[in-house]
Amino acid sequence: MNAALRLAAELAKLEVETACLASAYAEPEVIQTTGCVPCFTRSVYGRRYDQPSEFASGAEQMAAELALACGPRGIAGDLLLLPCADQMLVQAVALLLRQRLRPPTLLLWLLYPPHFQRPGEPQSSSNVEQECRTAFGQLVDAVGKGRLRLFCETAALADDYGKLLSLDVGVVPGPAPARSPLEPPTDRSSTAPTIVCLGYANRAKGYALLPQAIVAVLERHRDVRFLIHGVTEGSDAADQAALFRQLAELGPRVSVCQDVLSRADYEHRLAEADFLLLPYDPEVYRTRGSGIFSEAERLGIPVIAPAACAFARPALDGGWGSPIERYDAEGVAQAIANALANRSALAEQARTAAGECRDRLPRLLQEMVAAAAAERHSQRWRWLRRIATAMLRSAARYLPPRRNPLPR
Repeated sequence: MNAALRLAAELAKLEVETACLASAYAEPEVIQTTGCVPCFTRSVYGRRYDQPSEFASGAEQMAAELALACGPRGIAGDLLLLPCADQMLVQAVALLLRQRLRPPTLLLWLLYPPHFQRPGEPQSSSNVEQECRTAFGQLVDAVGKGRLRLFCETAALADDYGKLLSLDVGVVPGPAPARSPLEPPTDRSSTAPTIVCLGYANRAKGYALLPQAIVAVLERHRDVRFLIHGVTEGSDAADQAALFRQLAELGPRVSVCQDVLSRADYEHRLAEADFLLLPYDPEVYRTRGSGIFSEAERLGIPVIAPAACAFARPALDGGWGSPIERYDAEGVAQAIANALANRSALAEQARTAAGECRDRLPRLLQEMVAAAAAERHSQRWRWLRRIATAMLRSAARYLPPRRNPLPR
C-alpha cells in the first residue's frame, strides 16, 4: 500500500493520472485509501517451487486476472509500474501485452532473487533461473528493450539479475512512503539507549534469535531497553505466538507489540531508536534489500545487521553499522554489545550519512514519464505515416497511367 500511495503522489505532481491493481484480498480500508482495484489472488510469498508446472499455470492465472481487472481495453496506460515484480508476474504481463499494438513503457523493481526463500540453493536455481529468462524474454519480445527499465535495491542483486537476463539493471530503493522534510538527526547520547526491531516477522527476519540474545544483553547492560515490534499475521511465522510471549516475559525493559502500525506510529517508533536491529538471515538476504534499512539511512539511525547481508554494506562500510559476524543468538548479542560500546561514533557517522542521503524516486519518475510521452508521440507519428502511406497507395490505383514522353 505504501508503495502505491507514494507512486500515485509523485505522479500526481507530474499531472499524470494513475490506476492501481492490488491483491484480491486487500482490506476495505486499503481499497478506499489507494483507490485500487482488487485483482491478484496469488502472492510471491505463496509460491512452493516444487512443481514444474507451477510457473506456467500461475502466470496464466495472473494474466487472466489482469485481463479481467483491466477490462476490454487491457492494460491501456502509457506507463506501467511494477514496484514488486517476480518472474511469474513478469510472464503474466508479457502474455497480456503481446496482444497490444502500442505497448507501454515499463518500470519495475526486482526486490528478491528468483527463489525468494533459498536464493543460492543449487537444486532450485536452474529451474527458477530458466523461469526468469523465459519471462523476461517474452516481455522484451512484447515491448522491446527500449521501453523497459529494471531496478534492484542492492548492487549485488542488480549484478546477479544483469548477468542472468543480459539486461541493464540499475540500483534504486523501492518506492518508500511519502517523506516530509526532516529535522537534522538529534544527539541522543545522554539518554538510555533504545534498540528497536520492527516490521513483518517473517522467519528470515531472525526474530527467533531475539529471546536468548536480549537476555544476554540485559544481563550486561543495566540501562538498555528494547522495543520489539513484529507482525506475524499474513507472514510465514503466523504460528510463532509462543516466541512473542517469551519476549513479553523478559521484563519491563522489553516492550513487545504485534499490531499493524499506522504510518504515524511507525515513525514514532523509529524516532525512539538509538539502534535499529535487523537480524536477518544472511542466506535469504545475501543480495536482497531492506526498506527499513533505507529508512534508517534517511533518519540517521545506526543499524545492527549481519555482515553478509548486501543491504547492510553501506552502513558497515560507512561506519554507522555494527556487524553481526556469526548468525546465532550469541552473535547477535555480541553485535549489540559492540554497538553500545561505540554508540557515539556510530551515531555521528549515521547523522553524516543522513545528510548525504538523496531520494532518487522523483527524478526517476520524471524520466519515465518523459520517456513514455516521447514514445507515445513517436507512435502517433508512425501511425499517421502508415495511414498516409496507405491512403497514397490507395489513391494511386485511380490515377491514369504515366505516358512515356515522345521521342525528340
